[in-house]
Amino acid sequence: MENAFFSEERKTPEALLTVWREADRRSQRTLERLQVAGEAEQILQEGGTRYVSQHRLTRVLDLQTSKGEGTPGALELADSYRAVEVAVEEAQDILKAQGIDLSGAGSKLEDAYLSGCFTPQSLADYWISVLEDKRLREQKQRERHERREREDEFIRAMAPAFAAGRGLAAPPRRADLRLIGNSAPDGSLACQDPEDVLEQIHEVLSGEPWLRHLIVRQEGWPNLLSSEDGLHWQEKCRSFPVSSRTDKARMAALADAYGPVVDWNSPWHIIRPRLLTVIKSKELDLLHRADVLAALDRARQVGKELVVFGHVAYQWVDGEWRLREVVRRDRNGRSPGATLWVQGPIVSRNYGRIIILPFIKSDGTENSGYTRNSPYEGEAPPRAEPKLIPFEVYARNGRDDTWVHSGDIVVPDSEMVALR
Repeated sequence: MENAFFSEERKTPEALLTVWREADRRSQRTLERLQVAGEAEQILQEGGTRYVSQHRLTRVLDLQTSKGEGTPGALELADSYRAVEVAVEEAQDILKAQGIDLSGAGSKLEDAYLSGCFTPQSLADYWISVLEDKRLREQKQRERHERREREDEFIRAMAPAFAAGRGLAAPPRRADLRLIGNSAPDGSLACQDPEDVLEQIHEVLSGEPWLRHLIVRQEGWPNLLSSEDGLHWQEKCRSFPVSSRTDKARMAALADAYGPVVDWNSPWHIIRPRLLTVIKSKELDLLHRADVLAALDRARQVGKELVVFGHVAYQWVDGEWRLREVVRRDRNGRSPGATLWVQGPIVSRNYGRIIILPFIKSDGTENSGYTRNSPYEGEAPPRAEPKLIPFEVYARNGRDDTWVHSGDIVVPDSEMVALR
């Protein structure tokens, strides 16, 4: 009310009276709702309901009011409250009979009822879909974690060969190692015990001579050291938390062997794909498979420009197939997921590297596919005109990766059937 009184456009008596009446109507509706809710709670308690959830009672009241028939009576509200209980209990009985886990189902089933699932069977179907979505999310997370572990192991296994190719196969002599900067004998780190620090460096380099970032410990405290040439070492990231220092050293243990092909200061999720691009043998590419080549040929014959195998795709660009990254959305529009609008279009308005496949949200909304870059790559250059990309999808198993680095294909031949 204060804002209304002091507003320039509402200083006339008529305007102020209108505002006052509207505020009075709102207050009356609020009081009416409180009175009805209180009476309904009393009816429920007298009817044997030991605990009345104020949250559910308010939600039921909101649902009844939203029908446009005004505030319901106390008896009608109590009946609607009981209807929620009955529907949820019957839905739980259906689920129990099928041996389905009901952990945390109560409140979610209530919310589903108040959102439009009014029958016990529809509530049971809703809970089954919730558990299936959870299972798929956990499966995708597990597959993603396994893939990343395989990729890190592949990078680690290839490191000695790449380091040898750069002349870093032999560790430096202990006598050639030096501490510089703050790590020098008169600095803050090595003045405690510089010989111990150098001994730790030499011990680490004896096993991995290509390292240019490593952790040494003084009185149990981890310090990150770095070197340009493997001989002269100085403290790095002194102000960083301990966890950040150890993470940097862990990344370096995988990345240092490959030299300047990566920016060591980048996050690992950026370093990993860059390293894989550098060290993967072309013979491990899906394009060496005859059935994949045949699928690509068939796609070109019917005018398809994008062929998707799981989460790997090839796009026909300038007369050749080029590897692309694709993303599937789930029913809420998030990623990752495997809900696909197979008949949907992909409309590219830019030259983005990542292709988002068409998907359908849980409310039935159909969303066209599109292209974009990753956040760290910057905005993708726009196209002069939108381009429709016809596509073909293979591999129904929805694995997060299509092949492993040893060359074994995750997608079996039986899955090489087009989804459309």
